[in-house]
Amino acid sequence: MRKTLDSIRFRSFVQGDVDLLGAWLRASGLGVPEGIAPSSWGRRLAADPMIKCRAACGPRGEVLGFYRLDLAPDHSAEITLIVDPRCRRLGVGRLMISEILEEARQTGIKKLLAVVEEGNEAGRDFFPGFGFETKARGVPGYLHFERIIHGGEQLPPLDISD
Repeated sequence: MRKTLDSIRFRSFVQGDVDLLGAWLRASGLGVPEGIAPSSWGRRLAADPMIKCRAACGPRGEVLGFYRLDLAPDHSAEITLIVDPRCRRLGVGRLMISEILEEARQTGIKKLLAVVEEGNEAGRDFFPGFGFETKARGVPGYLHFERIIHGGEQLPPLDISD
């Protein structure tokens, strides 16, 4: 798997990913939009400028995971991250969160949010390892994690000359 991790590449979500993503979401209990054709929500994931959805692909182009950033006007984004069930606990999620953090810095996102079902032990343990802090619960049965993204390296230094 180490060789696979070294060769993971990220690409934009495409309409052909709908069935795989839908199956993984249903299997993990996250679900898919009800009453909306998969082609419709797939097009939205691929084209909505307020959603950044990317696939993590292995050396043969096989999809190993997806992440989604739902952007908000206050420069925050909520994360949804899902790894192929066969690839969990092998480092794919770590690479994905590193990619998410880099994308957040590059696009000016100031804060990342993740909502995890209390019963999701892997999710509860995952986010704090990347600097996410538990915040007050907003929805019963779910934990809310937050990470501030430092954007200072993107800003020019202050001019303090006389």
